[in-house]
Amino acid sequence: GKGLFTKDIEIALLEKRAHAAVHSMKDVPYEMGEDFELIAMPEREDVRDVLVCSSGLKLDQLPNGAIIGTSSIRRAAQIKSIRNDLNIVPIRGNVGTRLEKMKNEKVKEYYDIISKKKISLVMKRIFDIFFSLVLLIILSPILLILAILIKIDSKGPVFYRQERVTTNGKIFRIFKFRTMVQNADKIGSLVTVGNDARITRVGKVIRKVRLDEIPQLINILKGEMTFVGTRPEVKKYVDKYTDEMMATLLMPAGVTSIASIKYKDEDEILDKAVKAGKDTDVAYVEDVLPGKMKYNLEYLKQFSVLNDLKICIDTVIGVLR
Repeated sequence: GKGLFTKDIEIALLEKRAHAAVHSMKDVPYEMGEDFELIAMPEREDVRDVLVCSSGLKLDQLPNGAIIGTSSIRRAAQIKSIRNDLNIVPIRGNVGTRLEKMKNEKVKEYYDIISKKKISLVMKRIFDIFFSLVLLIILSPILLILAILIKIDSKGPVFYRQERVTTNGKIFRIFKFRTMVQNADKIGSLVTVGNDARITRVGKVIRKVRLDEIPQLINILKGEMTFVGTRPEVKKYVDKYTDEMMATLLMPAGVTSIASIKYKDEDEILDKAVKAGKDTDVAYVEDVLPGKMKYNLEYLKQFSVLNDLKICIDTVIGVLR
């Protein structure tokens, strides 16, 4: 299946803690910010089960030694106080925690502004669906050519899939053309610097004109992203957000933004910081992220469909320069 805890279920299956899985999103409305648990039943008569369920599970229904993965520290302590024989492990996602962090006065200011623009939000989604579908069809020959060039140039998959954070802290897997060597995120920082040795020959070319972003039309069509909005960050950086920065999660992550245009030379900024002795991740959080967020927060205040169109046009002009 496809969902927030699919990977956790896969791990449970691979570790032979279970060989059957039930994942009913109908019963798991994670958009509402509830905490969720992954249950891996211990072997019993050669049958093992994995179940994703809400935190309203009745613990007395579980057999001794059942493995429970939960995103809530409070829930973990509660379970242990009731059933000390159960095994508790943390699971990824932590949507509930991020949603809790969004419940602050600074975010409420932006929520009040956006909630008054419901018609614009509907128009934005219609725009996203129509143009992402049209562009995917028109650009399909280019997509095919780039895919072939990437495969010829270096080993690894055509697409780079990475978990990012979007609306209300939900995790999704972004589509990008791979512009770096395989497993680049495991041999270096999650952000790139100028002249990064991990970037491939084809990657250098397509990154300059942002062609690596084209596959995100798929994410837009699926509703995980939008054309204009705050660029999606990895969880590692979202965890560094201030209370006010969390407001950017009120809307879907975007392919482009004013911040993207202003910080198109982000790699060079990071490169200078690294040469000055800073860690790449520290440099990003301290020297780049705050500046980008000022533009992203201002966008939320001025949000309109016309403003989105202007940003799209400015992006095209910026790329062609």
